[in-house]
Amino acid sequence: MKNWKKNIVKYLFELLIVAFGVFLGIYVSEWNSKKHINENTSKSMNFIIEEMKSNQKNLLKSIEYHELIKSNLRKITKQISEHEISKPYFGNKAFHVSNIEGWAGIGLSKFRTISFEGAKMNSIFQEMDFEIVQQIASAYKQIEFNQEFGTSVLDKMLQTNSTTKVVDVIGIVELLTSDVLNSEKALNLELEHTIEYLKKYETRKKTKPQ
Repeated sequence: MKNWKKNIVKYLFELLIVAFGVFLGIYVSEWNSKKHINENTSKSMNFIIEEMKSNQKNLLKSIEYHELIKSNLRKITKQISEHEISKPYFGNKAFHVSNIEGWAGIGLSKFRTISFEGAKMNSIFQEMDFEIVQQIASAYKQIEFNQEFGTSVLDKMLQTNSTTKVVDVIGIVELLTSDVLNSEKALNLELEHTIEYLKKYETRKKTKPQ
């Protein structure tokens, strides 16, 4: 009877050791997995912040350029008569876009979205708070809108032909320096707000007890 009890205790003890070992293995595995996910999430967040900073830097150059063209366009259009403005654009000596001081083309920003797309492909956003994902998605959606809007203006310029009037080309440049410029300024504010929002989120996350 005593041997039977000893065997029971022995087996129970061994079972507890095995169970504890399994539990500890699962716990360590989950802890390492969570740590790996957190590290990847943090890296992706930093990549996105840097990508947004780079996009904003290029955007500010476009805003400055379009502000310059806007100002110089006003100067040159004041010198064009109503008679000349209704004439065909090609071959017209009264106005050509190259006559606008500082003109160097449409001057649209080139945006990078590699970090954002990479985070989507690797399901990184699933590990982030909904508010953060929403803010990031909103900023990149506005980038997409700005790109499409700018491209539509570029297409208008490329579609000019022998029937295009001077007033038509002036209208395209005015669209670039009004609606597109306003879109760029709105995007700049959105990027500025998002960058600060993400920085504060990362700071809180690092100081938060694990």
